[in-house]
Order: sequence, then structure tokens, then C-alpha cells
Amino acid sequence: MNVYQSCPFFVTPQFTLRLVRRSDAPGLLKVYSDKQAQHYFNSDNCTSDFRFATLREMYGISYTLLGTLVLTNFFTQLTIDLIFTFFSKYFNVKKIVRVMPLITSAGLLLFALSPVLFPDHVYLGLLFGTVIFSVSAGLSEVLLSHVIAAIPSDNPQRDMSALHSLYAFGVFTVVVISTLFLKFFGSHNWQYLTVFMAALP
Repeated sequence: MNVYQSCPFFVTPQFTLRLVRRSDAPGLLKVYSDKQAQHYFNSDNCTSDFRFATLREMYGISYTLLGTLVLTNFFTQLTIDLIFTFFSKYFNVKKIVRVMPLITSAGLLLFALSPVLFPDHVYLGLLFGTVIFSVSAGLSEVLLSHVIAAIPSDNPQRDMSALHSLYAFGVFTVVVISTLFLKFFGSHNWQYLTVFMAALP
């Protein structure tokens, strides 16, 4: 029998194997959307678990809205960059640099606790949290280089290079820690990871 021309039909006491029909859709949807059953569908995926508890799946956030969080991050940083590039003389830079870690922590905490604080509007909490920690990121971009440059040093070029290299090391460290955490504790525990990151500043 050529299976590309005629699909075989097998029946046993345990199951029936045949070509899927359109009428099967309601039953299949019911089975595959059952969170209790999804963990048994390992053969449907090339990984050890079928179900990935992402923000999209956990809170019903679309890819468009998730992309908007990224856009909000960059737009907020750019806005802060422009404000402090042209109007830095109107701000107390010393105080702002001191509170930047607190702003970062506040944003990350709000991001992590959004499902608890705003159970019916999780996305708004994620959005506000993103804006807050993005403000701190924008301030860091604009102010830290000037702070390092103002510190007396025998080799200011070395100090500036070290500052900029810390960003790359920071990204690498965050990726490694996040990957290991999500692998061993599961993506559904992402909030604990975010709270841990919030405690670092």
C-alpha cells in the first residue's frame, strides 16, 4: 500500500489509527488544551516537556503585546537619553546616580509581582514595570560614563574600557543564570528569578 495515496486504517481494542478528519477538531482541541494531559505528549515535541509556561501562555498576552514591551523598553531609554543629553544641567546628577539602583529594583519587582498585584490586568503591570526599569537603564547609559570620567585616575581610558566591558559580562552572566534557573526550576517560576535580579542592585 502506498501511504501517500491511501492512508492505512488500523483498529485495535485500545485505539484506532486513521487519517485525521475535520470532524475530529473539537475532540482534539479539548484533549490538547488540557493542561493535565499536556505533560504526557512528549512525543509531540523535540524536548522533554510539551508545555512551555511562557508569558503568552500563562497570561494570554499576544506576541504583538510582548513585542510592545521590547519597544517600550527602547523608546523609554531613548527618551531618557534625549532628556539628559539636552537638559542634564537642570538635574542633580549625584542624587540620580545614587537612586538608579533603587529605580531598577522597583521596576523589576513590579514586573515580577504584576500577576499578584494586577491579576486581571497583568499586562499593564508588566508594561509599567518595563517603563520604570527602562528609565534606570537610560540613566545609566547617559550618566555612568561621565561619572567614571570625573573620577581621578592614572589611567582613565582603562577605567572607561572596563565600564563598557562590564555590560557584555553582565549580559553573559544574566543569560547563563536565567538559562540554568529556567532549566532546573521551570519557566513557570520566572517571578522568583526576576525578584532575585531585583535584589542585586
